[in-house]
Amino acid sequence: MSTRVLVTLQPDTSPDQVVDALTALGATEVQPPRPELPDVCIATVDEQQHSPEAWAASARQIPGVAVAEVDQLRWSM
Repeated sequence: MSTRVLVTLQPDTSPDQVVDALTALGATEVQPPRPELPDVCIATVDEQQHSPEAWAASARQIPGVAVAEVDQLRWSM
């Protein structure tokens, strides 16, 4: 099973650099910011490979990331 992690960017941060860093951290998919959420990337984390909470804690250490939290409302199969 996979879990979504919402990653909020700091102002004036390049989304491309954060997407690359989240992918390198082990996200199976990363959606860049969209018009409806212009400062949020949505990362998908495979729970068999990473604890979502631990992964989010690591994502918070990436330069340009303001907040990273497990999405409590949506999971993907």
